[in-house]
Amino acid sequence: MHSLQTELSVNLIVDSIGCYKTKIEKGSPMLEWILILLIIAAVASLLGFRGVAGLSAGIARILIFVVLVVLLISLLTGIIIVA
Repeated sequence: MHSLQTELSVNLIVDSIGCYKTKIEKGSPMLEWILILLIIAAVASLLGFRGVAGLSAGIARILIFVVLVVLLISLLTGIIIVA
């Protein structure tokens, strides 16, 4: 079965003594977009395209805010548990 590329797939792998290990196969696409937009903003700024740089940085700022809100909600609801 083909898994969606946009989801974070975490597989539990049982080793020979029965301990569980997590293996993260795919990173978060939203974090990838944030990095891409920040790189575009930096390159555009260096080349003098201030409008493109500002737009890319603004979109990256919004995505960072969305990631932080989702992380906070996940922590409060217990979806993500910090040991």
